[in-house]
Amino acid sequence: MATMEVKISPRDVQASQTPEHVPGPTSVVIFGASGDLTKRKLLPALFHLEQAGLLPAEFAVTGVARRPMAGEFAKDMREGILEFGEVKEDDAQLESFLKRVTYYAMSFDDTEGYTGLDALLKKVDQEWGTQGNRLFYLATAPEHFSEIIQQLGAHGMAKPEKGTVHLIIEKPFGHDLASARALNDEVNRVFDEGQIFRIDHYLGKKRSRTSSSSVSPMGSSSPSGTGTISITSRSPPRKKLASRAAGHSMRRRARCAMWCKTT
Repeated sequence: MATMEVKISPRDVQASQTPEHVPGPTSVVIFGASGDLTKRKLLPALFHLEQAGLLPAEFAVTGVARRPMAGEFAKDMREGILEFGEVKEDDAQLESFLKRVTYYAMSFDDTEGYTGLDALLKKVDQEWGTQGNRLFYLATAPEHFSEIIQQLGAHGMAKPEKGTVHLIIEKPFGHDLASARALNDEVNRVFDEGQIFRIDHYLGKKRSRTSSSSVSPMGSSSPSGTGTISITSRSPPRKKLASRAAGHSMRRRARCAMWCKTT
């Protein structure tokens, strides 16, 4: 079976600096940003894209979670980038990247919190030139997916008058077929299909013999405006499974910022 491996090391991802390789102005909003996923994988991966010249100049990250850590978030993300991204502390791009990282504390079921978040993101647009383009990344526990999606819709943040919005939903996307269909119906009531990117995989599952991941790069040449890239691997020996799973996961997430282009 054919295998396509996508790497994110800035030494390996020195893509040409043509417009099709770099997304337009984008504000990434990570729900559940106080968790390990953001510190260990998402921010280090995004910084690797910054090192490789694959992020736009008009770019910002806003972390959203319940824990009050506004004064600590950027510092915590810096530590994660250094440790898990294997970045040198004196990297010339690091501090300028962290200046574009902010934090907003709120409960995911707090209606007023979304009003405040919307106001903050508009300030981010003004400060960093992100033009109302949003990439909402749900890195929360799955029980919060529905609430966040409904609140984004109710506050006009899913389909704003200005800008382009995309949504990334972390695994697991439902725990069985029925729950996955129910969640999918909820998502499609708020977002159009072309706005949605789903992450799910079965790496490490006992029944799995192969593993694959599909992504939807916005602005491709297919009739629907989406395309598919599959990453497939045969089931490796158990000792190698965990490390390989982590590698695939990080590579997929790192490329999300480039694939989910604002158009």
